[in-house]
Amino acid sequence: MIGGWRNPCARLADRRVTRAGCPRGLSLLEVTLAIAILGGCLAVVGELVRMGSRHAEEAREMTVAQLLAESQMESIVAGILPAQSASSTGFEHDPRWTYTVEVASVNGTDLLEVTVHVQQAEITREVPLVFSLTRWMLDPAQEIELLDPWDSQFIGTTRSSAVSSAGMVGRR
Repeated sequence: MIGGWRNPCARLADRRVTRAGCPRGLSLLEVTLAIAILGGCLAVVGELVRMGSRHAEEAREMTVAQLLAESQMESIVAGILPAQSASSTGFEHDPRWTYTVEVASVNGTDLLEVTVHVQQAEITREVPLVFSLTRWMLDPAQEIELLDPWDSQFIGTTRSSAVSSAGMVGRR
């Protein structure tokens, strides 16, 4: 006994002791505490996995919305679709999404501000996914008036000669 304090292993004379004099195993409190910590960690990791999968699904859906918006915008710029406003129109190849087109002229110029909003047709979450894409482009009506017929013929001959010269390069 040093300074009035006894070794705790010496007090446990009635328990089974090892050769060194200390009790074997873990107490019930230690095991319960370890299981509680493990359970808490598993709950946190499970929630993180659930959040990660939900955000990954949302990112995939936003990517689809972005591609659909870019496709509609390029169709408008190329003249395949008219540059006019449209509301809640569904996509032919993907009925899960709808789009809205807003067209406004920019102050006193020949430019149009075209905005395409793509959103989910069926809202399956609290906040629906919406992707918006805005682009300025020349007004197609003004663009036709600005073109000179001689310029369009020149452009056509330039394109055909470029194609033929590219074909010659490919044959070598």
